[in-house]
Amino acid sequence: MSVMSRDPSRFDVLSEGDEEQLCSIVASLEQRKYAEEEVLFTQGDGATTFALVNGGQFEIVRTDDAVQRSWALVGPGSILGEMGVLRQRPRVATVICRQPGEVLLGDRTQLVALIETPGVLDRMQLLITTRLAEDTEPVLVATRDSAFAFRPLVPRDRDAFVAGLKALSNRSLYRRFFTGGQPSDRIVDRLLALDYIDHFAWAVMSPDSGQGVAVARYNRERSDRTIAEVAFAVADELHGRGLGTAMLGALAVAARTAGITRLRAEVLTDNAAMRAVLDKVGAIWEPVEPGVVETLVDVAACDRLVDGATAAALGESVTKIFTATNLGLTSSAPSPDNSTAPHPVTRHETST
Repeated sequence: MSVMSRDPSRFDVLSEGDEEQLCSIVASLEQRKYAEEEVLFTQGDGATTFALVNGGQFEIVRTDDAVQRSWALVGPGSILGEMGVLRQRPRVATVICRQPGEVLLGDRTQLVALIETPGVLDRMQLLITTRLAEDTEPVLVATRDSAFAFRPLVPRDRDAFVAGLKALSNRSLYRRFFTGGQPSDRIVDRLLALDYIDHFAWAVMSPDSGQGVAVARYNRERSDRTIAEVAFAVADELHGRGLGTAMLGALAVAARTAGITRLRAEVLTDNAAMRAVLDKVGAIWEPVEPGVVETLVDVAACDRLVDGATAAALGESVTKIFTATNLGLTSSAPSPDNSTAPHPVTRHETST
């Protein structure tokens, strides 16, 4: 193996760490070659090793209810299997070699050493919190006449997220962005730049089709970290079904878990439906500018908008993500169970 193939800068998660320290750790990892269709990790097996992909391509697949689906195809520079090793849990997916390649294998001690290397922790935190979000099971939340599945929004939702925005009416887009037209790619990037602590979003899906129908998000304020601004967008055909109320309750559960105590919302003055949702939790409206009003409401009042069992399930689904980030994923962290993302430069969603 060449010296270059063990260069830590080849691996994205290690690219900003202390080079001398990382070189020593990477040099201690075991090199192993894989042939096409050979299995690297198997779903359900105990997780004792992680892998840095040094060459080839590997597919991550998961089987649920006898149905196998592909999660991702990864290549050189990727890290695999680290989440199960840190959490000391069984593998949540199978990894199969699709193009012959090689990996560098390490155990939990070596993984912790990598994480504790200056410059690595922030990148590893964001990577693992995103993977934890992707692994979160949806929670069914009842609305006025139906129920919808809530789970954290994740980067792989981008295509569906963009399609949902394109399907919104001009009126809904105006209520969402306080301006006409579709958002730019730059704004979409920011809306999907979630760290799940300061910037969190629920993806809301039809339990029958699995199609996304709404998004609810909060963004923690920089000037007062106990306050977050909230935003909602709902498919036009679902307006008036009580989904806005359920989304506010679900957001409050996530916000409370993150240590946020108050939620701020700005809406158009004539958006009676959204104002009615916030009136349920004691909104007092103040003018911000012509045609726009603002309110600040208590998280404790909002999270009562969902029943106790649902709130507990939603809280459990986000606690593992928050725990992983807040504990820094070091060796002292229990088997559970920031880098701050850019804040969107959009006004707040107002559909219900």
